[in-house]
Amino acid sequence: DQVLDDSWLTTAPTFTLSSDVELPQGWTWAVRYDGGAPVTLAGNTFTAQEEGAYTLTFVVLDGAGQVAASTQDYDLRLDTTPPLVQATAGANLTLTVTASDAVSGIDGLSMDGGSSWYPVTEMGEGVWGLTFTAAQAYTFAPGTIVARDGAGNLAGRTYDINGREFETDLTPRLMSI
Repeated sequence: DQVLDDSWLTTAPTFTLSSDVELPQGWTWAVRYDGGAPVTLAGNTFTAQEEGAYTLTFVVLDGAGQVAASTQDYDLRLDTTPPLVQATAGANLTLTVTASDAVSGIDGLSMDGGSSWYPVTEMGEGVWGLTFTAAQAYTFAPGTIVARDGAGNLAGRTYDINGREFETDLTPRLMSI
């Protein structure tokens, strides 16, 4: 039911396989990853669990294990894992926020809970981020510092400008400091 249009998916798609005719006794459905060897399925459904970008092809194996029929190729891009985000306080009221995501990369960082997004710069291999400088001591409210990966998954942390961590998720909470 999900559209595979070269966009990243954040939930694993399920494929239900069918044929105009009933499969003969001993024939089975299978799936190929990137043109590799067929992996036999237990039934006629397949849920993609492997994160990353790859091509799926569904095949019917005859009683001897040979490919009797195949579907079109489906290009899948799946990232269900939120990015990792960290913040480190520095001198002169600076806070460096970094994020990484091994699957779809980092798309942006927000310092205001996702209302506005800042472009990130590469700060190392696979690590992207920005440095925020405050005019005075400042505490970021829970869910304020947010990273978004290329698939749209979000992850957040809350820090004060002195580097103390208060929250590690996006759930709004009242806190006393």
